[in-house]
Amino acid sequence: MYIVVTTMVGIHFEELKLKQLEIEVRALAALIEHGNHYYSKQAERRLFEIAMPDLLAEQLEQEKL
Repeated sequence: MYIVVTTMVGIHFEELKLKQLEIEVRALAALIEHGNHYYSKQAERRLFEIAMPDLLAEQLEQEKL
């Protein structure tokens, strides 16, 4: 019983994280469309980070070297 409850909580947590990410992406898209230049560029950068986390990890690794 304990394993089943833990798994269900884990699944629920993942669903909440995905919903939060969906809301963030929608907000970023609105900033790109309606925000000023600075906020549009910041939103584009964050969307890039969400869409391509592997490239972001490589960039951070290169900066450390």
